[in-house]
Amino acid sequence: PARRMLELRLSQGQGVAVSQVLHLRDVTHETEVDEMKSAFLSVAAHELRTPMASIYGFTELLLTRELKPEKQRELLGRIYRQSEAMAAIINELLDLSRLEARQGKDFEFTACNLESLVQEVIRDFKAPDGRSLPKTCWPDEPVMVWVDQQKMRQAVLNVLSNAYKYSPSGGDVWVYLVQREEDGRQVVGV
Repeated sequence: PARRMLELRLSQGQGVAVSQVLHLRDVTHETEVDEMKSAFLSVAAHELRTPMASIYGFTELLLTRELKPEKQRELLGRIYRQSEAMAAIINELLDLSRLEARQGKDFEFTACNLESLVQEVIRDFKAPDGRSLPKTCWPDEPVMVWVDQQKMRQAVLNVLSNAYKYSPSGGDVWVYLVQREEDGRQVVGV
C-alpha cells in the first residue's frame, strides 16, 4: 500500500548460464529526499524574491527621482532591512548545505535540559509587532536530551519564527514539549 520507487537495471550476464541480470533497488528514500529538496528550493527562491523585489524597486526610485532627504533615508532603511532579510535566508541555505555536506560530523553533542534551552530561545526572541510572546506548557519533570545545543537553538528559533509567520490571523503561538515511546525508544519533540 505504501508508495515505492524502484530503480531497475538490466545487465548482460558474463556466464553461459545467465544471459541477463535484472537488478532492482528501492530508491524510495532518495526520491523523497530529492522531492523535499526541490520543494525547499522552490520556497527559498520565493522567499528570496520578495526582499529582492523591494531592494530593486527602492533602489530604482532613489536612482530615478529627486527625493527629500528624509524620504531617501526611509527608502535606504527599507533597503537595509530587506538586505538583512535576504542575508538571513542565504545564511540558512548555507547552514543547510554545510550540514548536508558534513553529514552531521560537525555536531557537538552534549546532555541538555530541553525545557531550559527552549526557554532561553523564547527569552531572546522578539515577537513581531503587536504579537505577544508564545504561551508555554512544560512537563513536570526535566526533559534531558543529547543534542548539539547551538543547532538545537537555531532549529527552535526557526520553528518559532515560522509559527508567528504562518499562524492564521495572528493567533496565539504555543510552545510545548511532547514525550512518548516509539518502537521501545523514548522520543521528544518541541
